[in-house]
Order: sequence, then C-alpha cells, then structure tokens
Amino acid sequence: MITYKSIFITGASSYIGKMIANNLKNRFKLVLLINRSKISIPGVKTEKVKGGLASVEKHSDIIQNTDLILHLAGITHSNCEEEYLEVNLEGTRNLLNACRKDQPIIYLSTICSTKEGGGYSRSKYFAEQTIIESGHPCSNPFVLCHHPGVHVPLPRNCTVTLA
Repeated sequence: MITYKSIFITGASSYIGKMIANNLKNRFKLVLLINRSKISIPGVKTEKVKGGLASVEKHSDIIQNTDLILHLAGITHSNCEEEYLEVNLEGTRNLLNACRKDQPIIYLSTICSTKEGGGYSRSKYFAEQTIIESGHPCSNPFVLCHHPGVHVPLPRNCTVTLA
C-alpha cells in the first residue's frame, strides 16, 4: 500500500477545490496553487504557491517534493475556444512538465469530455489524452475523474470525500 503524506492541488480556490482541501486538511500536508483568489482553510496551515497553470513550471521544485498531484484547475465558462485550450490543455501540459515522471496524478475532468463536443469538451478531452500519452502508466500513474458538473453550491451538510 502506498502512503501519501503531501498533495499538490491545482484549482484549490474553486468551490470543489475548497471542499476537497477542507476534507483532506487533517490527513495530508497540502500545497495549494492559487491563481484567482486567496484561500483560507480554518484549522490547517497550508503552503500556498501563487500563480496559475501558465507559470506552474517555475514551481517544479515544490511540485516534485509532493507525493501526489490533484489537478482540479481549469476554465469551465468562456466564449472563446482558444481560452479553453490555453487553460485546460496547455495548463495540463505545463503541469506535466513540472511533475516527476513517477508522480501520481488525479485529474478532475468532465463527463462531457469528447473531441466531438464544444470548446470545453474538446479541451478536456485533449487534456486527458495528453495525460494518458505522457508516459507509460507504470512510470506516471494517473486517475481520470469524470464528474457531471456542479452548477450550484452543495448544501452545507453535504461533504465531498476523497477516500
């Protein structure tokens, strides 16, 4: 059994990111990539890295010193397909370039991921393909999570659990 002690989380300032980080805060050292906003998780000290996926490679030393990557960052609403590709696809490539080749990655994608869809669907599909093709699964383990989407805040008594 593999034991993880630290997790690097992209997209930690998103709604889902905050919920997951809050759930993991007592079990792991969390290193959070923060781009859009400040984040505070009561009761835990986290290491915060300022920046987005476009500049994530400059933090490769920090990223490579964590045990697991939880890649939640992405853009979900835009009128410009190029913006989806820049953030969701190129950002994922940048993150992969910053990781160790043996570093496990959990990537939050979407149930809508397809190359036949719109800009968002295609960008997520191509990001998934980039992760899959980045190396042999034994040398760069990954998990793809296809979520159906969260369009409204979850009720206060609802929890997001990562077992």
